[in-house]
Amino acid sequence: MVGVEAPLLSVRDLTLRFGGNIALNGLSVELYEGELLSIVGPNGAGKTSLFNCISGVYRPERGDVLLEGRSVIGLPPYQLARLGVSRTFQSVELFSMSVVQNILVGRQVKMKSGLLRASIFAGFTAREERHQRRRAEEILDFLEIGRYRHDDVEHLPLGVQKRVEMGRALALEPRLLLLDEPTAGMNRAEKEDIARIILRIRRELGISLALIEHDMRFVMDLSDRVCVMNFGEELATGAPKDVANNEQVIRAYLGDHA
Repeated sequence: MVGVEAPLLSVRDLTLRFGGNIALNGLSVELYEGELLSIVGPNGAGKTSLFNCISGVYRPERGDVLLEGRSVIGLPPYQLARLGVSRTFQSVELFSMSVVQNILVGRQVKMKSGLLRASIFAGFTAREERHQRRRAEEILDFLEIGRYRHDDVEHLPLGVQKRVEMGRALALEPRLLLLDEPTAGMNRAEKEDIARIILRIRRELGISLALIEHDMRFVMDLSDRVCVMNFGEELATGAPKDVANNEQVIRAYLGDHA
């Protein structure tokens, strides 16, 4: 039950500034094992800055980020990936190569052999490569994009590119998946497809998720809890219906998007 066990992720009193601009102002939020937490708020609220602090892209000037009670402040993104934190980005950031090759890039953290080892133990690395390709194919099937496996990602529709990026993040076999606006630029039908996939990731893969979104309608049926941010601060956190009825939230955010 959420709120009884210790949190998987605990963000405590994060403060982040860029010059005179405050991106995060004493922000605290928690996420529990198996939970889907949505983070919403207007542009400039600090949502992506929060994800950047959690994933090691930014180092806050004050506060802490704890994963299962362990401080991970200062760890680079690749070490956080090894600890089970994976993410997607607000703007699709894929490599100019095929879909399956992008997924295999995400498997690098799981590969045991380096270039030197590959030159010595060719048989071992061949077996390992086959294993990694099988895992990549499983991810493609899970995300229902197998028919695009050999296509160059640059020529694919935005909705498919978003799934490829999710696939690369899933290739790390994360415990915590951070999704930064996974439905940006999509129509309602495409959003419904992504919502279905997000629910499958949680239900079938057992991954905990934090989701940044602008569309409150999108998160209402998906989320266990919703955290609303504004000007780098938390306005309210709670069950979706409770947050939607919060007067501060209505004034600061929902009133402009209803």
